[in-house]
Amino acid sequence: MRTIQLTRTIGAGAFGTVYLAELSSGQGFRRQVAVKVMQQHLPDSEMFLSRIRDEARLLGLLQDDSILKVLDMVRLGGRDAVLMEFVEGADLDSLVTGGHAPPPGAGRAGRCGGRGLVAGPPGAPPHHRRAPQRHPP
Repeated sequence: MRTIQLTRTIGAGAFGTVYLAELSSGQGFRRQVAVKVMQQHLPDSEMFLSRIRDEARLLGLLQDDSILKVLDMVRLGGRDAVLMEFVEGADLDSLVTGGHAPPPGAGRAGRCGGRGLVAGPPGAPPHHRRAPQRHPP
């Protein structure tokens, strides 16, 4: 049986809180993950949760290094949660408000992320499909 142990808060917003967590199984498998736990009381919560579930399912189908990988949808403490890979790094808000210059390679990372926005399985909405391969200059 797998367990998810929340270790610290990474961020919070209007729809939920993202935690760093440890995913472990009975066979000794351990991995750091990010878990987005949805707020308990949201306006139009059924419509919102349906949309989040659909987005998580679509993201779970995507296989591109530019896109954060969604691993599963789970229930934690009676609330819906999205289990995702954890990627270490600074958040954009702290970089912007801290007045820091973008880290080396940020432009290339942005281009790669942009490519990830158009990756997707056949039959997915247009904003989830892969564009023709383009290479940055």
